[in-house]
This record gives sequence, C-alpha cells and structure tokens, in this order.
Amino acid sequence: MATKKNLNRNTVRMLRKVQKFLMEEPKRFNMYEGIADSLGLRGQLDQPPCGTACCIAGAMFIIDTGMPLNRTSVSWTKVLDSVVKKYFKSNWSALFYTDNWPMLYRIAYANTKIPLERACIGVARIEHFIATDGRE
Repeated sequence: MATKKNLNRNTVRMLRKVQKFLMEEPKRFNMYEGIADSLGLRGQLDQPPCGTACCIAGAMFIIDTGMPLNRTSVSWTKVLDSVVKKYFKSNWSALFYTDNWPMLYRIAYANTKIPLERACIGVARIEHFIATDGRE
C-alpha cells in the first residue's frame, strides 16, 4: 500500500524557488518575521539592498505574489493564510517556526552571525523538510 505524501509537487517546486531566493540575497533571510522592513528588525544581521526581510513563509508569499520589495511589510496572518492554504496539508509549523526545527538546524540558525551562513542553514532546513516529506 502506497503511503500518502505530505508534500505535493507544487509545494516542493515552491520550496526549491525559496532556496534559490534565499541564496540570491542572504541578507533578507530572517526567521523572526514574515515580511517586514528590515531596518531595526530583531535578529537582522545586515541590511539587504531592498530593505525587506522575510522568513521561509514570507519568501513563499513574495515569490507567489510577485510583490515588489522596497521596505515591504505584510501581516503575518495574511502571509500564513495565503501560503498554508495553497501549499500545505499539514505540519507547516515544522518549517515556519524555528522552535519546531530539528535541534541541529535550530542551534545553527541561532548561533550564526553571517547572512550567507544563515541562508545556507535555511536552505539546508528546507532540504531536510523535503527529504522527510514534511514530517520534520
């Protein structure tokens, strides 16, 4: 009997786009906010040229909507409602909240002080989520 997949092809495709998005400008990756003006933002390591910081869910929303980035802010509720409804059946919080990340990724994210390293941790976290079919 085949097991039911948690992540469909569209979700995996979007997560691959997010990985690329994070690596294109590592300074905008900040798991403390959905989509926010990066100036003075908690946990912001360095300022991205666009002035916008985002988490994984925020990156999904930005890519999905094609919104311009110029000190952009979007409410967390709007981001979450849009992304979860479109891309996830379950367990989305395992990816969107660092407190739910496997310890290895959680500690690495919290301890890095370099934007490129932080983006690489985000990319690796997404890869692990895909490899486990969204279970962890």
